[in-house]
Amino acid sequence: TFPGLLGYNEQGDALYTLGRLTFNMIPPHNLVCSVQKMTQHIHKLSQDPQHVHPHTGQVTLPPYIPTSLQEELTHDASELRSYRTDVHFTVEEHNGLQGVLQMEGYTVPNPHEPNRYSIWFTGGRCLARHDADADAWRHVFGSSLPPPLSIPQQLQLGVAQLLMGAQAASGLRPDGSLDYVMKRPMGGHRRAYQDVLYVDDTTRITAGNRGTVVVVSRL
Repeated sequence: TFPGLLGYNEQGDALYTLGRLTFNMIPPHNLVCSVQKMTQHIHKLSQDPQHVHPHTGQVTLPPYIPTSLQEELTHDASELRSYRTDVHFTVEEHNGLQGVLQMEGYTVPNPHEPNRYSIWFTGGRCLARHDADADAWRHVFGSSLPPPLSIPQQLQLGVAQLLMGAQAASGLRPDGSLDYVMKRPMGGHRRAYQDVLYVDDTTRITAGNRGTVVVVSRL
């Protein structure tokens, strides 16, 4: 379970506020959502022509990298991977409106610890899961005046802005999504990572630096 669990709905899905799921980056922050599933999308950048310089063959580095990893990745980014986590959720208060929260980041092997991968996140976006829900989505998420943040939420957002250069979502984009960015992501080999406990062709089990265990199956 993720910190901030409110309980479970009748279907047994975990309940969280949208603010807790997005670190108060996307309003309305107090909207209660149930989580149905989580998927991870990991791709090696050196194997994607869009991320490889056509003349030098070098991996094009992402714009936002933790300071402690910049020198290492400038020297060799051949093992750098994109790391996106999608959280599929339902807004409990609005007739089953469904959305997807995409958290964008990167991961790289720790050269000093076998089976350990350092991770950092650079931003995310939130969008409707189904095009047919576009009008309902804009009704819920298109308000120009979201409810005010509580004092703890203000403090959390302020720390993120100060330390990570966070820019919270400020309104719907033309495609109906909301997005946020972290221009100074926190990370590094000793700060944010996951250990691969088990992996085969269909299953991967990892443990994060805060003790969270995640079991995923290949789709």
